[in-house]
Amino acid sequence: MKKDLVTFLMFTPFFGGISKGTVERIISLSKHGIIHKGELFFNEHDQANSMFVLLSGAVEVYKTWNNRQYPVTYLHQGDCFGEMSVIDHCQRSASVLALEDCEILEIGMESFAAIYEEDIKQYTMLQMNIGREVSRRLREANELLFQLKVEQEQKEKSAKVSVEVSEGQKREGQKREGQETESGGRESRESV
Repeated sequence: MKKDLVTFLMFTPFFGGISKGTVERIISLSKHGIIHKGELFFNEHDQANSMFVLLSGAVEVYKTWNNRQYPVTYLHQGDCFGEMSVIDHCQRSASVLALEDCEILEIGMESFAAIYEEDIKQYTMLQMNIGREVSRRLREANELLFQLKVEQEQKEKSAKVSVEVSEGQKREGQKREGQETESGGRESRESV
């Protein structure tokens, strides 16, 4: 077992509070590998049965809509992804693409099941760490949605004010034209 890998993992948020023995056990039960630049870890809507810890490299998480890819976030060394599937056992919610060669640890459901059987307290801590990470990302998403909503409302207000000003100017212009036409008609009558 690589001592450096164990030490590195113990300082990532996912393994916070997890014993060295449990980290070593998870490593022994997991797949350690390389995903090359340009390769997909998985696609949105794929069946899911594992999560990943990014030991090195960088990835883009994106969603697809109307055949167009929209970046959601970028992750780097020490980040984990695919963790929602460990909680909800649902399909992948996004695609993940390697932006450079990535060294990864893929932790399958069987690894979590083994830890559950061997040490319920460590299993509980792992689940709490996943919950914290999901919660942190949800807070970020909520803040982003709030900012977008405020920006949209400001744009709508600005557009409404612009339309109101434009309509007011138009009415004012029509009013002036009417007054000019009316005064021009009076001048014509008076000169007769």
